[in-house]
Amino acid sequence: MFHKDFILKPCVFGSSLEEIMQIQSYEFPHLKLPWIQLFLTEELIRLGGARTEGILRVSPDLDMVTEIRCQLEKLFEVFRVVYGCDPETCSNNSDETSGVDRLRIVRSPPSGWSYSTRSLELPTDTTNDTSYPGRSHSSASFPEISQLTGEYSWPLLPMPSSAVLPEYVLLTPASHWPRNLMDMMKHCAGEFSAHQVDAHLAAGLLKLWLRELAEPLIPAELQPLCLKTACEAEMCESQNIRSGNMEGTRADPIQTCCQLVRKIPSLKRRSLLHLIFLLQHLSKREHAAVSLMDPRNLATVIAPNLMRAGTTDPRELLENIRPQTLFVRLLITHLDVELELSQLITDER
Repeated sequence: MFHKDFILKPCVFGSSLEEIMQIQSYEFPHLKLPWIQLFLTEELIRLGGARTEGILRVSPDLDMVTEIRCQLEKLFEVFRVVYGCDPETCSNNSDETSGVDRLRIVRSPPSGWSYSTRSLELPTDTTNDTSYPGRSHSSASFPEISQLTGEYSWPLLPMPSSAVLPEYVLLTPASHWPRNLMDMMKHCAGEFSAHQVDAHLAAGLLKLWLRELAEPLIPAELQPLCLKTACEAEMCESQNIRSGNMEGTRADPIQTCCQLVRKIPSLKRRSLLHLIFLLQHLSKREHAAVSLMDPRNLATVIAPNLMRAGTTDPRELLENIRPQTLFVRLLITHLDVELELSQLITDER
């Protein structure tokens, strides 16, 4: 029997990507990116975000954001393996929850805190079990980048496939895991209506999650080079437009700027590539014509969530806004995500 201890520390907002991946590794072994990033991206797309005016710019209802954030944090309660022992040697503690196929919670969460169970049955191998509640006939919105995200279907429910426990385990049952934001709204304490669950809510939560990451997706030490290279790339881009050479060359500053993503650590790089792929989808002409969010507008609202200033000088902060936006806009416009994914896979070998 493994004894578990409750750690009252939400690990979805404010943690590092590495911490989030460690926490979710047992419930979502098939994912290569944080569950919350994929969940909110899927909801943004499924709620019509690509053709929603002002997507990522218009603020959602702040009370609703707070409520949903609280629910997301409760999903990610952390239980840490304290020690394990053979069931026969632990017979003095045996009860109806004992046995090698169950976890017994020694110190459970505060009353009313969430849906976390006091015991958990260890799963058998569910890899080929289509009846498991995590399985669905609905495919991911971006199946072409499944190598970036890991294979998954919708809704994104826990699918542990092994009884071998890692150091951390989440105990929210799959039956209480949210299928979508509308499902979460039904459990909100406040007075909310269905029309408040829209693409702006998903977009606002995604921006909040990015902004509160323990470390920005674009590392602070790389930011000066990104800003400098972006300014050089803009000059090249302007020259290409004037000359009618829209393709440029492989060695031009635009490609140099885009290839800076290869200097980003692997997990952050994955997360950034997925975000840029989403932004490229949103900025397609047929979408931007309705949403009014072209690459420049999208970069303006997203850039502050990807970079953090290394100074408190108001003048420097103001001067950095334009090149930060420019760098993200160049990634949205020119980055070949599938090519960079291939390079990432090669680098990870």
